[in-house]
Amino acid sequence: MLAIAAFEKSEKINSNDAQLHYNLGLSYFKIGNYSQAVEHFKKCILIDNTHPYAYNNLAFLFNMHMIYKETLNICRQAKEFNRYGHNTHMHWAFAEFKEGNVVKAIKKIRKGVQKQPKNADNWVVWGLILRSAGKYKSAKHKFEKAIKLDSMHETAKQELLLVENLIHFDNLLPTDAQLRMSQQAYVQAALSRKSVSSDQGEAGVEGWGCSIF
Repeated sequence: MLAIAAFEKSEKINSNDAQLHYNLGLSYFKIGNYSQAVEHFKKCILIDNTHPYAYNNLAFLFNMHMIYKETLNICRQAKEFNRYGHNTHMHWAFAEFKEGNVVKAIKKIRKGVQKQPKNADNWVVWGLILRSAGKYKSAKHKFEKAIKLDSMHETAKQELLLVENLIHFDNLLPTDAQLRMSQQAYVQAALSRKSVSSDQGEAGVEGWGCSIF
């Protein structure tokens, strides 16, 4: 709170300081006052529309509150004004994923990983997207990569366990080839039973007729 008071005092002296608004945004974020955090991050990028961290934090906050369209808007703005310096790819990918745009999400998270390959969260988000698309083995690799970078990453560990179970259950299911073979065997067995029943029926009629006449 002392930091906020000091920053607010400085704001009264010079409200046209982008970094000051960024610092206020961070301070409000730390105490859970997200609406004030968003307000000051927005003021920051109004003054300095190339500020990479303000865009990143806005994208994070919008995702946290599940306002994914706002995330996409702020990420596009970041790309427009700071094409090579922005670092919103992970949040951009997550928002695209939540909006159902899996192909776009994968494209964005690939860029995020290229830019920040040692960020475990990037690999976790990539794994989540792949897991949702049913690519369990690829997702497993991403979660393993995240854990290698951060052995204490709880989400990565939980998701790794989940996809390992999904892979195990998938292995228990018959393959398409096995299903086709089973169907063919079933049809052949049904035809064989029909043929036997037909032969037995004809023999029965003849025998019955002989006993009467």
